[in-house]
Amino acid sequence: MVESEVVTRAEASPGVENALHVSVGESVSSVTTKHPTTRIVPHKYDPEGHYVIFESADKKAAVVLEEGGGKITSIRAGLEPSVEYIEGCL
Repeated sequence: MVESEVVTRAEASPGVENALHVSVGESVSSVTTKHPTTRIVPHKYDPEGHYVIFESADKKAAVVLEEGGGKITSIRAGLEPSVEYIEGCL
């Protein structure tokens, strides 16, 4: 995502490595075992899904994992608030 000529968010394709060592298809229980202090909130469109959010210390950026059926379905990272936009665009 680009806003005001600044890249504010990027989606990671399955198989792309990241600093969290989490991948698409991984179980949420595995993620929470590795990262027990993460923030988990309900998914807007999937009543059984969630967003697993890793905020930077200054809360200006985050990595957001989407979960459905107990598995990670997508990974994105970027600046707040863009990274948490549900639809992915303005």
